[in-house]
Order: sequence, then C-alpha cells, then structure tokens
Amino acid sequence: MTEKEFKETLSALGNSPEFDGIAKTRKKRNIFRAVTVCAAAVLVAAAVTVVLLANNSGKGTKLHGGGEVLAGTATPAYVDSEATPTEATPTPTEESATPTAKPTEAPTATPDAGNTAYMSLPAGRGLKFLTNASFTTTRRKAAVSESFRQNYTAFALELLKKTGIGNGTLVSPLSILTATLMTAGGAKGETLDEMLAVLAGGADLDSAYREFFNFCESLTSSENAKLESANSVFVTDREDFKINKRFIHEINETFRGQVAAADFTDSKSVDDINSWCDEHTGGMIPKVLNYDDVDENTVMVLLNAICFDALWREPFTEFNVADGVFHGTGGDRNVKMMSSLESYYFEDGNATGFLKSYYGRYAFAAILPNEGVSMESYLENLDAGTFLSLTGTDAGSANISMPKFSFEWSASLNDVLRDMGIKKAFDSGTADFSGLGGFANEAGEVDEEANPGLYIGNVIHKTRIDVNESGTKAAAVTAVVMPGNAGPDPEPPKTVILDRPFIYAIVDYSTKLPIFIGVLNDIR
Repeated sequence: MTEKEFKETLSALGNSPEFDGIAKTRKKRNIFRAVTVCAAAVLVAAAVTVVLLANNSGKGTKLHGGGEVLAGTATPAYVDSEATPTEATPTPTEESATPTAKPTEAPTATPDAGNTAYMSLPAGRGLKFLTNASFTTTRRKAAVSESFRQNYTAFALELLKKTGIGNGTLVSPLSILTATLMTAGGAKGETLDEMLAVLAGGADLDSAYREFFNFCESLTSSENAKLESANSVFVTDREDFKINKRFIHEINETFRGQVAAADFTDSKSVDDINSWCDEHTGGMIPKVLNYDDVDENTVMVLLNAICFDALWREPFTEFNVADGVFHGTGGDRNVKMMSSLESYYFEDGNATGFLKSYYGRYAFAAILPNEGVSMESYLENLDAGTFLSLTGTDAGSANISMPKFSFEWSASLNDVLRDMGIKKAFDSGTADFSGLGGFANEAGEVDEEANPGLYIGNVIHKTRIDVNESGTKAAAVTAVVMPGNAGPDPEPPKTVILDRPFIYAIVDYSTKLPIFIGVLNDIR
C-alpha cells in the first residue's frame, strides 16, 4: 500500500486532511510554553512506558530500510491547546476542569468486513508518522466515576508494592496504564480477560476505554502547571504484516496517538524512537530502548511518554531552605531541607502527611509512616480505600519540611505484571493479540481466525523526578500569591518532617489519583 492510499484509508476513519498545519501551529505554541515554564520549574517529572510485541513464527527477514525520518511529531495529548498566559488558574479546591480538547462531530467509521479491515504500512519510509496529529475524536468527556478511582488507585498501589523498595521506587500508573491499555485493544479471549482484570477491575474493553478517556480529558494543562502525555505506535513495515484498521482507529480515537512505520532491523529506528522519547519527556529521559531491545522478530512498539512540569503555588523562599540530614536506608545523608506552612494536613493511626499545591489542579502528596512503623509493613496494609480517604481528608495545617532530591528509576515490568495477573500476554504459546493484525498469505489475505503468534516481549518503564527550590524568583514574577493567615488556627499546626523514608506522589487535586507515585528510602 502506498502512503497516499494509507492516508486516504485513514481519512475514512475520521481523520482530518489539515493535520500538518494544525500540528505545526500546536507545536510552536507548546515549544513557547515549554520554554517559559522550564525556566522557572520547581518540580519536573517524566515517565516512559514501552510495550514490545514480538512474533514467534520465526519470520524475520529484513525487507526494507532507510527513508525519511520523522516527517512530523505528534502533538502531546491531553494539553489545552487554547490556553494562554492570561488563562485563569483554578483553585485547588475546584472539583471540575475544562476539557483539554474539543471532540469533533465526525461520525465513527467502521472498517469494512473481511480482509479489507487490514492494511500494510508504506514500506521503505523509515520512521515516519502517518496518522493524524489533530487527534479528532467522537468521544465525549464525562465525570470520573468512583469505580475508576478505586480501580486506578488499586492498580497504582499494587505497582508500588511490587516494584521493590531498595533505595526507592518511582512509577507512573498513568503511563503504564496507557501503554498496556493500548495493547489490550488488540487482545482477545483469555488474554484480554486477564489484562482487563488487572487494568480495569474486570470491566469490558469499551467501558475501560471510556473511563480512561474521561480521566485523561480531565487532566488539564496550563502555563504554570504543564502535564503532557504523548502516545505512539510503531509498526513493522514488513510487507507480510497487516495491521487491523479498527485498532489504528482506536489508537487515534481514545488515546490520541499516532502510528508510524518502522524497520526494526535498522538501528536508526531505535535512535529515532529514542529521539521521540527525549522530545516528549522534555529531555529528562533521552533514551528508552537499546539496540538489542528490538530485532527482526519485533512487530510493534507501543509507547507512552509523560512530562510534568509545574510551579509551586506557594514557593519556598531562600530563607526557608537550610542544611539538614536525611536518615535513609543507606545511612545519613546531608541534604537541603525546604520548609513551609501548608494548609492541607492528614493523618491516620499509622502515618501523617500533607498536600503541597502546584498551580492548576495538581499537588505533591507526602505520606510519612509513624516512628516504629516500617515502610514494608505500612505499604502492605495500604489499599485504595485507605489512600483515597487519607489524602482526601483535610485535618488542618502543618509546618512541613521536605528534602530537595532527584531520583531516577527504570525496570522491566514483565514479572510485576505477571504477578498482578497478566500471564498469557507474555507467553508466546498462549497470547492472543489477533485483534492487532496478522501475517498475510501468498494471496495477500489475513486469516482472521488464525492467531498471528504475537506476544508481549517486554514492558519497559523509566521515570525521573527533580524536586528543588529553584524557580522561586520567577514564580514571584508570575504573580504567585502567598497569602497570610486570615486568622488564628483553631488549633496549633501539626509538624511533618520528611527526614526519613516516605511515600510521595503527584496527584490530581480533584480526584486524588496519582500521576506519579514512589517511595524515597535514600538520597544519593
């Protein structure tokens, strides 16, 4: 299939022919926004999740190579493209947000029955995005349901518990859920059932996609609190592999992602995927794949990248930063401790904590187990209900002190996801991803009843976070409000000093759901 034919087919699925101009306009606006925010950031966090799908059929002759590279990049999903520097910033207590993207009125197209429901990608073009960058969708945003809050939080905490402790851990449940849910769109039978049980609390795929879309659309981005998420699917350009049009449509419809053809036998494809990752994490994660992570048997790479970059609503001043000691698992470390009075304090019988607000609808949450309560035992008993109840109950104000720190974490999540219940997807003998596509016979047709032999070869997750006091002067220039107390507190403020291992998260203030969540046991 030629590139022209490919684009014409996608147009029938609801894509706009004007996407090049739209992408360029949005890209310029986002570059300007990124420059102004990064100049004064107090916290930056990034995450990447990659799902590698391989084929166990033994096929793998190199068929194509070379060609153009990145004829355009995807506009990060879930960003309010209409936001301006004068945009009103909602207060942390607001329970609603303006949708970050306006869906179109285009009707949902259904691929033709039979083998016309498949297409092969244009060959010999190198790594080149071929689908729409304007992210048209017929979905309509609705409120985030309580069942989604419970399922998402349970998923996040299970990831936290199973990724190991050591010096600490940091995962992005949103990034991992995005990449694995995209993959689930091509799963069938027991493979799909297992994935949905872990990823969506057992909901059917349509419900899981609808709930996921609702949450992501609620995550607004502004000049002083930027949250960007970008999705891409890189598909082999082998002539004998054909991808399901319905799957491509859903990637654009639900995940606002793009599809690219790639030659996985060419090392340049790995370089270009890493460049995409570098761009969409603001340079924080410049590399996600090694050359030996893909080969001639790689059929598909599904990738999500998230970048969070925000200013404190009430920044730390130079007078609130002092030398301190963090009593970590690796011994005592000299650190810079940043102190302030925060208005959102919470506690239960085993821990205390606080929320410190960024601009927009996000906050830094910290949970400090009480003296004598080990991190392992506290995590073991921390469930979704406890987390949401704890972070959702404001019990007054607190004098807090937290360390300046940077942390990086990376791992393969194969064993973690297996332990959580996704087993068949990683087994080349039992995985059923026939909904993604299949291999064509000599007549160029795909047997829709045949399992194409695809399975998840690896799920790679990388994260990084930088928390510091910089940006205070710039924050003051952007009219950061630092209110005084309107009157005396009904009782003296509590005290929370994060000078020993603690749990931390970047949460959506409205739902209290974590975008990032981790444990800091040591500072290096």
